[in-house]
Amino acid sequence: MHRIFSYLTSNLQFLPDLFFPNCCIACGDELIPGEKQVCLSCLLSIPETHYEVVPQDNPVMDLFIGKTWITGAIAIYEYQKGGALQALVHALKYNNQPELGVLLGRFMGTKLQQGNIPLSEIQVILPIPLHPIRQRRRGYNQAERLATGIQQVTGIPVKPKLLTRIRATKTQTAKGKEERWNNVRNIFKIQGNIPQPCLLVDDIITTGATLEACMECLNAAGIRDIWVISLGTARISRGMTEVPKN
Repeated sequence: MHRIFSYLTSNLQFLPDLFFPNCCIACGDELIPGEKQVCLSCLLSIPETHYEVVPQDNPVMDLFIGKTWITGAIAIYEYQKGGALQALVHALKYNNQPELGVLLGRFMGTKLQQGNIPLSEIQVILPIPLHPIRQRRRGYNQAERLATGIQQVTGIPVKPKLLTRIRATKTQTAKGKEERWNNVRNIFKIQGNIPQPCLLVDDIITTGATLEACMECLNAAGIRDIWVISLGTARISRGMTEVPKN
C-alpha cells in the first residue's frame, strides 16, 4: 500500500494527462510531446495564402481598394468549410479557448516577420473590438487574443482601449454583403490618440464590411496609414467569396 501511495505521489503531475489527455482542438486526436492545442497534421492541412509577401496586391486588399484609406491588407490562411481552421475559429469564439487565440496570433506574427510589411514602422496594434456586452458574455475578445500573440513575436504594443464598439450588432453569419455593411455602419469610436502606421487585427475576413466600417472611423479622424491582418479569409481567389458558417 505504501509503495502504491509513493508511486502515485511521485507521478501526480501525470495524472491529469491520464484521465484528461491533451487532444487537438481541431481533430480530437491526442497530442504528442511538443504539440500544443493543435496537432501538426491539422496545422499543415490549413492552406496558407502567402499574402504577407504581397500585402498590397492580393484578394484581401482588393476588398478595400477605392472604398477606404488603407496601406495594405493580408490574411494568413484560407478559411475552408469543414476544415481545421473552421474548427479552431469556432473553438476560439465559442468554446472558451483564449490561449488558442494567443497561439494562433504567434503564428500570425511569425508570418508577418517573413513578409513585406514594414513592422519596424508600425506603432500600435489595434484588435477589432467586440461590444462590451458580447465580450463579457464570451469572456474575452478573440481579436485581442490574436493581437497578443502577434505582440509576443513582433514586440509591437497592443492598445485595445483606443478603439471601441459603441453599438451591439447581430451576428454577420449568413448575411449578404449589403446587409453586413448596413449592420456595422457607425459602430466604432476612437478613445484617444492613435499613432500611425497602425495594424488592425481580425479573425476572419469575408466581405470585409466590419473592417471597412472600422477604417472609415479611423479615416474620419485623419488616420490613413493602416495595415490589416486577419487569421483567415474566405476569399479564395479574386472575384470569388465564400461566406463561412460557424
